[in-house]
Amino acid sequence: DDAPQTVANFLNLLDDFENSIVHRSIDGFVIQGGGFTFDATPGAGLEDVPTVTPIPNEFSSANSNLAGTISMGLVANNPNSGTTQWFINTVNNTGLDGDAATG
Repeated sequence: DDAPQTVANFLNLLDDFENSIVHRSIDGFVIQGGGFTFDATPGAGLEDVPTVTPIPNEFSSANSNLAGTISMGLVANNPNSGTTQWFINTVNNTGLDGDAATG
């Protein structure tokens, strides 16, 4: 209810996330995915998840970046740039709340 466009975007991309990989894992910070898939066909390898129209940032202070929560990966200094990348907070990352790098 708090982030309907973000949830709809994520659900619409589920098929595109087939064979997706975690491409960033920083101990004590985040696990990030949603940007790339792996194709095991010889000569293929990593492929970009097709980008979609960016969604507006629905961040609310009521939904802090606490351990276990999921958030959109955004382009720096562009809070309305959420497309396919997401991250899971592995610790409380309240320092990311409201930051243009999170959603």
